[in-house]
Amino acid sequence: MVLNNIEKLIEKYENAETSIKEEKILQEYFQREDIPSHLEVYKPMFNYFSLTRTEQFTKEVPLGTKNTSWYKWLSVAAVAVVMFGVYMSQLAGPTEAEKREALMAYNQTMEALSMVSNQLENGKNQLSPLNVMASNLDEGIEMAGMITEFSETTNIIYNP
Repeated sequence: MVLNNIEKLIEKYENAETSIKEEKILQEYFQREDIPSHLEVYKPMFNYFSLTRTEQFTKEVPLGTKNTSWYKWLSVAAVAVVMFGVYMSQLAGPTEAEKREALMAYNQTMEALSMVSNQLENGKNQLSPLNVMASNLDEGIEMAGMITEFSETTNIIYNP
């Protein structure tokens, strides 16, 4: 009778349907020495639960805060150095030689782009006869289609 009751409780425990009282009954049962062999696999689990309940954490946890004020001052100093560098670079500005070099590079780039544009325009103009030829070819293909229609019609008339 007791064994059947324990087996039913184990089944309920595996389905997560047991109450706290029933789990205590299972823990007390598995602390005994005379457990049937088919239930031996549950003994370490329930013994582990009862052992871990008695454990306590004994290590001290330090709750004091660390002094980290020098990190704050270091970040403030870094921001100040960056701002000073940006300000000084704005004051200096480009020199006359740098401005002349930039203007010369701009003019050379514009000349190169203009030359490329002219060459592309020349190539486009040279392709215009091909466009005329392509349109004539399309008209010829349409005419050939009409000849095919005409020959089919004449075949129907002459070959009844």
